[in-house]
Amino acid sequence: IHFYKRKITGLVSVFLCFSLGMEVFELVLSSSVGAAVALILFLYFTFVKKRKVAHDNLEVLIIGAGISGINIAKRLNDIGLKNYKVLEEGSGLGGTWFWNKYPGCACDIPAVLYSFSWHYNPAWTKKFPEADEIQEYMEDAANTHKITPHIQFNVKVVKCAWNEEESKWKVETSDGATYEANVLVNATGLLHQPIFPKFEGEEVFKGVKMHTARWDRNIDLKGKKVGVIGTGCSGVQVLPALVEDCRQVVLFQRSPAWVFPKGDHANESSRKSRLFGSLRDWILRKRLHYDGDWQWQKLTTKEKWYSAGDQTMEIIRGVMKSIVQDPDIREKIIPKYGATVKRITFSDDYLQAFNKENFKLVTDNIQRLTEDGVETKNGENVELDALVYATGFDCIKSAMPFDIIGRNGQSLETMWGKSPRAYKGICVPKMPNYFIMFGPSTVNDRMFMSECSSAFIADAIHKLSKSGKASLVVKDALYAEYNAKLKDAMANKTYNETAGGYYEDGEGFNWLLYPFPLFYYKWQTSSAREGEFDWN
Repeated sequence: IHFYKRKITGLVSVFLCFSLGMEVFELVLSSSVGAAVALILFLYFTFVKKRKVAHDNLEVLIIGAGISGINIAKRLNDIGLKNYKVLEEGSGLGGTWFWNKYPGCACDIPAVLYSFSWHYNPAWTKKFPEADEIQEYMEDAANTHKITPHIQFNVKVVKCAWNEEESKWKVETSDGATYEANVLVNATGLLHQPIFPKFEGEEVFKGVKMHTARWDRNIDLKGKKVGVIGTGCSGVQVLPALVEDCRQVVLFQRSPAWVFPKGDHANESSRKSRLFGSLRDWILRKRLHYDGDWQWQKLTTKEKWYSAGDQTMEIIRGVMKSIVQDPDIREKIIPKYGATVKRITFSDDYLQAFNKENFKLVTDNIQRLTEDGVETKNGENVELDALVYATGFDCIKSAMPFDIIGRNGQSLETMWGKSPRAYKGICVPKMPNYFIMFGPSTVNDRMFMSECSSAFIADAIHKLSKSGKASLVVKDALYAEYNAKLKDAMANKTYNETAGGYYEDGEGFNWLLYPFPLFYYKWQTSSAREGEFDWN
């Protein structure tokens, strides 16, 4: 009964948050009684009774100190489990925002959504903050909530193996150190293993070569001739910044990107108190979560009464063509694949950069690199001082950045092959006490999904600590059933087709996007039920 009461309460909370508009919110706060009611509702739905572990009897090892690692660490603090470590390969926390420092690097999700629900920030300078500001925010969150002391930096994990006799994970690092823990959480994320395309003549090119994910800020490209390879999210961001400073920027475009207007702007300083600012942020966050998800469902669902993909993309096609002035270039900027087949990009200045005098578009494929630039397949030689790889990430390698060996010597790499799968994106059979953050089929609202996953994992750890058992592992039948339902749901989505990019696995299947509404994942992960696992 208690389990279903919590479910119903959660759905009521979602309904209230979704239906309460900001106009009503402002009206309610205009009276002292209304403000008191709003505050009571806020406290009731936000601060539930914390579930403490019976004893601090488990050692937990978290790998990765990005959004996912910080989220699960906060949840462990909430349940009173302090015996955990976070191993981070980099010299600082932040994950994606630590590694990506290229010009123009910013979030394409509004800050109010791309922030922890448990760490309000009233001081975002822009609607879409840049990389340094996001990393500073994450550092502040980790420091404020006493997570930073648990992080060990410059530690690269190379292997994790389950010891059945001791019911512990043994973790080996590149410097020869070893760690042991009852529970292992893989929070390395999906965007940290950069892809470097291979070209003939790479060794002879005398200019600078840099990947956007490993940008060297000590290199000055002002006044240089720079080539950019890639039209994904990083390419869309870095190109306008380079056009502003470089003598010439040449974009080598294999396929164009769908570019949606971003609508970025500077934020006004808030005059509201921190309490009511936090309450406003909470309500706005809830509204944007579910309203944004509804728009996403309309855009990506095929042949339903609410489907709006064709109409939306016709509008976007017209907007894109209206921006580019050159008629020859204009015909080359519209993708031949459908919306969401690859990740949509957002920008207010990418296509505008195509109108600059120092911009050049090359759509012929690269044949080879030469000493002073690039030779295309049609024989054109493009002189360059630097070449920027905005070629994204290998998400499958990112999901398995080290060897993971489970029960009876089962390798996760062998189990997955080229098609990663997980139960709720979190658990995998034959991998006891092993959890994944930002796992397969969980790409949607980044922070929302991460907080849902961390809630599920923390509840599973809480139940394990009180059970007297040594391990838990998801049931094979539930794992198979869950992934079969995912595949069925994908059949009705526009992104069921793929056109390369990191959405696609080795079997041509979109293994990253979550096909159901957000509130359903909230429901799925609100608790870890004992019946979902085999206990030992």
